[in-house]
Amino acid sequence: MGIRTDASSLSVLKSLLLYTNSRVVPISLYRVSKETGISIATAYRKIVEMTRMGLVLRLGRGAYAVTPK
Repeated sequence: MGIRTDASSLSVLKSLLLYTNSRVVPISLYRVSKETGISIATAYRKIVEMTRMGLVLRLGRGAYAVTPK
């Protein structure tokens, strides 16, 4: 099982990566949604998929970050 390489998945990952510089930096679903132009629901689905793959870490209520992977 791999991440789908559709435009919204790539946009979400790119948005998350912009806020990390080899460290864990939280970013909200709202900010991901705003910066990618996708709905919060779609951003959530993409982030959940990436979390299951170990690419994204849930830091708390609505806060996520890219893992050091």
